[in-house]
This record gives sequence, C-alpha cells and structure tokens, in this order.
Amino acid sequence: MTTFVIKTEILSFDPQPGMKSTQTIDVDFSSKSVKSSYVTGTTKIGSWELKSVRDAFTIKNIEFSGQSVTFKTVGQTASGVGFMPNIDYEMAFKVNADGSGTVKGAHDGYPAYSIKKGTEVIYQYKHKSKDLQKLFGSKDTKFGPCDF
Repeated sequence: MTTFVIKTEILSFDPQPGMKSTQTIDVDFSSKSVKSSYVTGTTKIGSWELKSVRDAFTIKNIEFSGQSVTFKTVGQTASGVGFMPNIDYEMAFKVNADGSGTVKGAHDGYPAYSIKKGTEVIYQYKHKSKDLQKLFGSKDTKFGPCDF
C-alpha cells in the first residue's frame, strides 16, 4: 500500500496558526482501491473554538490500468467563522504499483500546502506573512508535475 498525506496549515507567523486540514489517501493495488479520510482543524476566538465548515474531501475518476492508477482528489474546508472563504485544492495523481509516480494540481495561494508519500515530502508550498488575501479566489496556484 502507498499512502499520501495532503496537509493545509497556517504557518506560525500568521494569526490562527496550525493544521487546517489533513487528507490521507491509501492506494492499494492488491484490492484495486483508493480510499481517503480527513481531519480538520479549528479556529479559536477568545475561549471559543469553532469547528471547520463546508468540509468536502473526495477522490474521483479512479482508473486502474495495468501497473498504474490515476485519480483526482478535491479538498475543501473553511474556518468556522462563516464568512471566510474556502481553502481549496484539486490534484491529479498517477501512481505506479512500485510506488513511483507523479502529482500535479492547483490550490489557493493561502495557506501552506504539503504532500507527503510516507515520510517523503513530494510537494511543499509555504505562504508568506500576511498572504490571507490569496485565500480569496479559486485554486490560482498551479504546481507540478512532481515526481515521486
């Protein structure tokens, strides 16, 4: 099995730092399955802790062909402060049975994003201080393809 972890987080130099979402994707060639799970962070305002809203993490277009599989993952979450825009991403993976492959996609320019295969970082994007305005818009930061 090959496991990928996609993480969105606000870095320590901005307000509300910490993990905002973590999506885990397991690719299993023996059962020809691609499964996903996720957890989301919270927003703290004084003594209140607000859960995330508009959470939608999906895997789609799964196609096993010989010794490889292709699929897309789409992730979306937002702060419990209801008027905040969504954190969005869409990524296309091609994974070979030996664990090698590529990923490419797009995400918002805020917050930070990372993709790991096991413990190996295969993509990393770090937002700059006070880049919150880059959260407004729709997946305008493109990347890849990144080999792993």
